[in-house]
Amino acid sequence: MNFKQIIIMALAFLFLADSIWLTVRSNWTVGLFLMYLVTGGLFFFLRYEKAVYKFCSAGFGRLLKYGFFAGVCFFAGLCLLMAFSARNTSTGKEKAVVVLGAGLHGDEISDTLRRRLDTALDYHKQNPDALIVVSGGQGPQESVTEAWAMAQYLQKHGISEDQILLEDRSDSTETNFRYSADVLQQAGVDIEQDAICFITNNFHCYRAASYARREGYQNITCRSTGTALSVLPSSAMREALAICALWAKGLLTGAG
Repeated sequence: MNFKQIIIMALAFLFLADSIWLTVRSNWTVGLFLMYLVTGGLFFFLRYEKAVYKFCSAGFGRLLKYGFFAGVCFFAGLCLLMAFSARNTSTGKEKAVVVLGAGLHGDEISDTLRRRLDTALDYHKQNPDALIVVSGGQGPQESVTEAWAMAQYLQKHGISEDQILLEDRSDSTETNFRYSADVLQQAGVDIEQDAICFITNNFHCYRAASYARREGYQNITCRSTGTALSVLPSSAMREALAICALWAKGLLTGAG
């Protein structure tokens, strides 16, 4: 076994272990499915390496090879876009904060969501007067709404109930901002005039900011949080697809 095969095998087993861990610890997602797909592809390549090289040496196989490497480069570019977009632009003087929801395991808060909530707690120390919108509905693998679980977590850590606004209808990043706008406006916050900060994980900042602008937030800022290494590969794969969907939707609707 040469060095390249050793590296591919190590990646395959690492991805497999990570996928199994996520299957046990979290909900089934598109990102997790993609992790299993990539893992299977790596094992398939190791088992049929000579046949793969032969197939890819000419004709349709060669086109597939070029398409594969183009896709890898495109994915790498999207990862760079996510990384460069994950910067904190909040001033700490915003009138309100929107904490974007993430998956629950039943009623248990995931590590991804906990990081967002802990960032909201840190922000509250800097700007204790800002309203906090917790945004997220109830998914198929969740026993309560994300907003309810988020509000309970914040209250448990010292945030008063009357400072927390619940948005519990959304099922996507787009509707997070759309329905949060309704909640904010009912509380007297103008999304076109007042400064509003959203909180999410680093890989999610680009798409979140794009949807916020499309939903009419004119003075939007971001405070990002990190992501566990075990979750990052599947999250990045899922987010790459979601960004492509965002761009495709923009082309179809003419949205900027």
